[in-house]
Amino acid sequence: MKDIQEAPIVLANSPSEAPFTASENCLFKFLNIMVCVLGLGLPLCCGFFHVEPQDATLIDAFGKIVHVVKEPGLHWYWPFWNTKSTVSLKQKTFETKVSHVPDSTGSPLLVEATVTYSIDRPIEARYHINDL
Repeated sequence: MKDIQEAPIVLANSPSEAPFTASENCLFKFLNIMVCVLGLGLPLCCGFFHVEPQDATLIDAFGKIVHVVKEPGLHWYWPFWNTKSTVSLKQKTFETKVSHVPDSTGSPLLVEATVTYSIDRPIEARYHINDL
């Protein structure tokens, strides 16, 4: 008795048996090339970034600064192995609350402070200041 699984099934006009025609072969190769080109070109488009006025963008690779961009506008960087971070160079104001501080005779003084600052060196601000 023959086992049914041993006999191969052969279909007439099977797609696995039919070769590509010349136009199908050309289309197949063209589409493969296009997918490869677009697949490689897409990451290049992902490297665009915009710098606002009074901002600086730091681009670093492996923890070392590669480039600092301060001029506003549209820029591009190599997106592989690089990271970018933005530091605001705008003038900022910090106000403290009113505090009661005794003077040398023990009389209470009301002390309040207003600090106005701006960042001139974005690299030091990004890497040497905690909680910027």
